[in-house]
Order: sequence, then structure tokens, then C-alpha cells
Amino acid sequence: KQFNPDTFPQPIVRPKFSHIGNEIDLVCILDSGADFCTISISVGKSLGIDFSKTAPYEFRKKWDNVDKNNMKLVNKLIDETIEKKYAIPTNYGCACGRTTAAFYYPIMIEIGDFKKEIMALWTPADVPSLLGRIGIFDSLKEITFKKGRKFLIKI
Repeated sequence: KQFNPDTFPQPIVRPKFSHIGNEIDLVCILDSGADFCTISISVGKSLGIDFSKTAPYEFRKKWDNVDKNNMKLVNKLIDETIEKKYAIPTNYGCACGRTTAAFYYPIMIEIGDFKKEIMALWTPADVPSLLGRIGIFDSLKEITFKKGRKFLIKI
């Protein structure tokens, strides 16, 4: 699909996120530098996500000890977290240079015909939502950025 973001100078898309029957459309920036989709916790709470139900300690320890360079193991852990619907507390370093406490939690995303449950990073910061590589870029056939304000996503 081709998107024309009108007044926004960056590559944006408006996917639908859903959780337990609740839905929201969000303007998101396509960010090839972001590992995960990053969304404000306030959005997650409005969708009914309970971030207080965290994964058991032994499972959280797997996240702490995973070799982040081994994408096969990372993807296996992501799949297991999505299946069990665990909230995983974490700290992440944002582009601003600060470290922020956050959560990993799965969410259903729809962009046109593309529909997939992905792992997202939920931040307490009030920031623009980002669509990152894991779950989005690695699921698409092609993303083409063209001069001007148009880009093309092939699903």
C-alpha cells in the first residue's frame, strides 16, 4: 500500500493495534534503527494491558541472559513470551542517551492485509510510537522510501 503522510515529514503509517477486543489506530514512525516497536504504556493501558502481571522470575532471567546476537534464540524467546502473554520488565537505552524502565508485551498489529501478534516495548515516556525491525521489518517483503513524502510497503 502507498501512504501519503500529508503534513508529516517522516515516514509514518497508521496501523491498528488490538488487545482483548479493544482497538486503537496510532500514527507510528517507521524506524529502521529501532529494534522493537515502541509504544507508550498509557496506550497499552487504554487497550486493557495489565503490566503488573509480570512473568515468573525464571522466565525473566531468560530475557536477562539471552545472547542478543543470537537471533534464533531471541526469536524463540519472543515467541514463548507472546504465547504466554507475559509482561517482561526491562531497561532500555533510548536514542536520547537515557536509560528507561519499560516492559515487553505482545500486541496484535494490522497494517492493511498484514496482521500479526508482535512483541512491543512499552515505555512510560510520552513519545511518538515507533515501528521497529523485530516483528515489522522482518515480516515485510519490501519497504521503499522515495524522495518527497511517499513510501511503499509490500506485505
